[in-house]
Amino acid sequence: LGGAALLFAAAELELEALVLESVYAALDEATADRLELHLGAWARPLAGALLLQSGWWLGASAEEFRPAAYAARLRTPTLLLVGDRDRHAPESASRSIVASAPPGIARLHVVRGAGHGDLHAHDAAVYEAVVGAFLAERLGLPALGA
Repeated sequence: LGGAALLFAAAELELEALVLESVYAALDEATADRLELHLGAWARPLAGALLLQSGWWLGASAEEFRPAAYAARLRTPTLLLVGDRDRHAPESASRSIVASAPPGIARLHVVRGAGHGDLHAHDAAVYEAVVGAFLAERLGLPALGA
């Protein structure tokens, strides 16, 4: 949820770089994915009924909670990371976010063999190399190990 919150706020923040992990693209898809993951494919259609209440619970419709739509307002160079085995925020969600961002503003790195969770713990060396290179480039810092 933190990555989604940052996408909602990023256009209003003065950031030099943004690194996000395992972000869902749309609340309706994320809800359906989680219902299917925990209850089975039969539960997927229940997402719509659950989200009818979002206006009451959240003060906004589920349609307003679409990180992919907010990506179109990004001004900050952004790196999205996702595990290729992430069943909560699948790779397709990150690809949707990158595709929605202005050209050249967002890029994606897929961590092979990783699920939803601590991508750094899954492969610290690769994570540090990818994130380190991105931050060094964006912030004008020397590359790690240089």
